[in-house]
Amino acid sequence: MNKSNTVGVDLAKNVFHLHIQDPKGHVLQKIKLRRSQFKHLLATTPVSQVVFESCSTSHYWYITATRQGHQARLIHPAYVKPYVKTYKNDFHDAEAICEAGSRPTVRYVAAKTIEQHDIQLLHRTRQRVVQQRTALVNQIRGQLLEYGIAVPKGISPIRSLLAGILEEGENELTPLPRELFDSLRQELYGLDDRVKALDKKVKQLANEHPICQRLVKIPGIGPMIATALISAIGNASSFKNGRELSAWLGLDWIGTKTVFNRWSAAFARHQQAQ
Repeated sequence: MNKSNTVGVDLAKNVFHLHIQDPKGHVLQKIKLRRSQFKHLLATTPVSQVVFESCSTSHYWYITATRQGHQARLIHPAYVKPYVKTYKNDFHDAEAICEAGSRPTVRYVAAKTIEQHDIQLLHRTRQRVVQQRTALVNQIRGQLLEYGIAVPKGISPIRSLLAGILEEGENELTPLPRELFDSLRQELYGLDDRVKALDKKVKQLANEHPICQRLVKIPGIGPMIATALISAIGNASSFKNGRELSAWLGLDWIGTKTVFNRWSAAFARHQQAQ
């Protein structure tokens, strides 16, 4: 393959399907490779453009291909679907990705950096722990109702009332449920500690990140939102203007304009500093 070829890659967990064509659209090769073989191909083949459909693991492979000197691109699945010919299979998907990537007007997806993945992992870990805590509180409330004990909705009432409920001797709780509810209460305290620890990491990250430091100065934006924005979008200049960003966020344009302007200025300074 020469440097002007385009490679469409249909990603999977273990076996990837590749469609390779020259600048005129002539098919040169259709192959399937395992992960290690695909890495070797990227390291040894001087291709100019490697196109992936944006999906799970695609950002990792984008970074891997870019490090090897390739011109990597990510395409949203909605822009690939119109180019799928006849019935759907892995090679046809790779061909459609390749075809979409060869179009001059196609819009590409902005790839995430390792830093964005790190922040995203932190947010998703915190979200999972919060969901576990919510599920635990709902379970405690539901099980207490089975014994005729009603507790108001929310986490705070469970924290403040459960200990007293377990100590009360006149309710319908027998020794076994008292023991079990006490273990659930300890589990709740453990989840509270985990959420606090993750919140501390988010605040620390926001305090150390130069762009987050500027974003948190905007009214209504704290460490959680600032780091979430950096994780989800990264470079605000991926959008043409603040109106596009507000549409993507589903927010009012006037409020988002301030965020966009400060974000773009902060990112520009951050790039110059590096």
